[in-house]
Amino acid sequence: MGVTLENAPYELPPTEGTHSLLVRTAIREERDLCLIPPTLRQEYLDRHALEGLYEMMGMDRRAIMIMSRNSDIRDRYEKMVGPFQFSTGRWPLSSVKSDGSLVPKTQHYVTEDAPPAVIYAKWATRLPNPEHAQAIQAVLYDENVGFDEERFEAFERWRAAADIPTVVYYIRDPLGNTYDRIKDEVDSTWMWTKSRLRKVCEWTRDGGATYQSLVDPETIPQCTVRETQLLKNKTSGQSYEPHVCNTGPVAEQFERVWSAYEDFQTVEGKIDERDLMLAKFYLRDTVSRFSRLVALLEQSNVYRANHGKATTLSGRIGALRQMHSDLTGDAQAGGGALQQAIYELEDLAELLNDPDNQAWKRGAVLSAMLQVTDNDEGLIIVAPDEPEAKALEADLYINRRKFWVEAEERVTICTPNSINIESPADHLLLYGPPKYEDRWILRSPHGANVSVLAYPHELGLLFSQASSLNHAVEAATPRQIPPEGPEDTGRILASIAEELPRTPLSAEEDRNKPPTVACSDLDGVQISIPDADSVEKGEISGSQTFKGHEQADQNKRDRVNSLIERSLAKFGQASGRYTPSSTGGGETSSSQSEWERRDVDGCIELIGQDGYRMANKPEKTVEVVRLDAEVRVSKEMSKVIEGEIVVSVRDRMEIRSHVERQLFDMGEAEVVVKANKWKDHLAREIERRGDTFEEFKQRIEQTGIEPKGDGAYRNWYHGTITMPKARDSLYYITEAYDLDEVQGELEVCWTANRTIRRVKNALINKWLDQAQADLLSKAADVDDLIDNDFDLDIRLSDFEKVDDEGEDLVLVHQIKEIRHGVTVPHSYLGTWRTP
Repeated sequence: MGVTLENAPYELPPTEGTHSLLVRTAIREERDLCLIPPTLRQEYLDRHALEGLYEMMGMDRRAIMIMSRNSDIRDRYEKMVGPFQFSTGRWPLSSVKSDGSLVPKTQHYVTEDAPPAVIYAKWATRLPNPEHAQAIQAVLYDENVGFDEERFEAFERWRAAADIPTVVYYIRDPLGNTYDRIKDEVDSTWMWTKSRLRKVCEWTRDGGATYQSLVDPETIPQCTVRETQLLKNKTSGQSYEPHVCNTGPVAEQFERVWSAYEDFQTVEGKIDERDLMLAKFYLRDTVSRFSRLVALLEQSNVYRANHGKATTLSGRIGALRQMHSDLTGDAQAGGGALQQAIYELEDLAELLNDPDNQAWKRGAVLSAMLQVTDNDEGLIIVAPDEPEAKALEADLYINRRKFWVEAEERVTICTPNSINIESPADHLLLYGPPKYEDRWILRSPHGANVSVLAYPHELGLLFSQASSLNHAVEAATPRQIPPEGPEDTGRILASIAEELPRTPLSAEEDRNKPPTVACSDLDGVQISIPDADSVEKGEISGSQTFKGHEQADQNKRDRVNSLIERSLAKFGQASGRYTPSSTGGGETSSSQSEWERRDVDGCIELIGQDGYRMANKPEKTVEVVRLDAEVRVSKEMSKVIEGEIVVSVRDRMEIRSHVERQLFDMGEAEVVVKANKWKDHLAREIERRGDTFEEFKQRIEQTGIEPKGDGAYRNWYHGTITMPKARDSLYYITEAYDLDEVQGELEVCWTANRTIRRVKNALINKWLDQAQADLLSKAADVDDLIDNDFDLDIRLSDFEKVDDEGEDLVLVHQIKEIRHGVTVPHSYLGTWRTP
């Protein structure tokens, strides 16, 4: 099918011909299909939707629904031109709003009243109302919308009510919850073998696009370049290697920690007290988190504390101390074993704060970076989450600055959430056996050579993960085409068997391979994990690379961990917030806490009927809805009266995080990186130099900057704002701290930050408009498109009005009491606090 995009041919990797054929057949035969592609990001649902619409011509139903967080799919569909002029123009696109209604994105080329043919939903909660659902023939369901038991059941009920004939599930994780729910329900599952991949990836076959043409920087769309390179890694074969960190004081201390945990586990099993059970789970989880560390503990603590929702590792030790002191009754009999485990963790924490100690995962990371720099190669390092990725960057910048500047162009530090938009490299280095929900990353094609860091106590976990993944891959892969099995399954594959790559699954030549080494023809992992005896004897060196055992019932452990975090409210400051006691650079964090805790007098506090309260200075404004005049007005705190209705957002920084995540989902991560670059680099440089606030202020004032108040300087010093108010101020900050890299991109960084801020503010205003309309019982006439400096297609319907815990971000308060002359900590200003 000849399709153009941006006046250029819409190029596809060679696997897409097979994927499109399977989707069309599933729609035609009205059966469910599961696709498990060899790359990990589902990029071409726009093309699958268009192909499906051609297949549906003549059918009673007229619409296809796309469910995916990858909003690039929606954007490309809007711009596509098909084999005849009005292909996408005859099949208009709409997005689903939170109330189930639709907002048009494109219009029919003849009439504006034509119903949508493609319905896009970014969230699993966005399900069209019955009047729209009954027009849907097929749903293209990308697993990346996330899994929640209740939401998935709601989707199934919605589908059944609308009697939708076909769902195509796009699966990244064959060990994930979505696949587990649907694997026995779909008619057919397609997962590639290496031989079938090679068959379709004969790049010049039938006069098609060559490999070089597909990876040309001018190829449209850009994602095809990355996807083609990833396929090349798959077809060429990847090497897997564990890097076992089994020598040195850190490895020895981990052995003592693990031994102490096992002793406590034995004691807990004999006493059978709930408090000890909770402590056991929390201790195990804490050991796991320490095991994933790849940066100095001090940096991890700083970035986890700044993240807001991440618990610091030092804070977790404090939480365990609190749990120990709270033991009562029979549970006290387990206190000695728990205390010993805490002592061992404290000793481990001290070792992980030594910048000169290289005999642990941090040293392995540095060695890998040195190797790729010397060999002119590329390296992707996967950290467990965003705070740890930032901590590693800061650690490198502060303690290995010259080396980091040299290596930065060849090294990418990312997380499981962001790796899918990265281009492949020569080497992929994983922080350790992945977290339970990230096990899929073991089959990532992002490196020709894949290494997994591990301590000896993690080898069993890695063994279990690799074995489980290989077993799931083997079960999902059709051994032959047409498939064997019951007559009521595999009918999609059977009906198009002649058109599919039919190479039989290669017979395994060595039946004695361990389960961690997949058949060479399967799209699994092939990692040989050393046994415990080899590790203990020192026969396995770090140069050979990785190992642990699977943690049973991860969902249960997550629930218990959440319960523990909530139950430690009385632990207060021990909730994980990190306040370093060190001098020099550490003063940044400790003095920030003092600055945020300082009292502010003469404030006004508004108290709502719902118990929420907010204090601020009298001249600050809030948004008041006037029901009589049916308008929303900004009023100074001093002029608000009891009984008025205030609409607000609970957490503006959380909304900024929403915007940044949306940019990541769109493949525009560079905007976020540029926007935060000045703050990240400044924080690292302040810490590297060990500057106090007064020293910082003195450096800034020695430039040509127009003098500012201490409040502005403190905000810059502590990083409590996203950007200085004036571009000149940013320039002088870069001058004072020799931030040449930021200064060279000053305009880009400024524009990127302004874009995020404007999108955030526009999003807030639109949400407040919707809240106002709800109060007035009127339909909200809110434009779905959000303007921005980069001309990106960002939509109101791309965002959920809840945080990661499902709590509402937009609040409505009827004011029942107003208090004047109150004194509150500075950190309370402008924040609506829960009852």
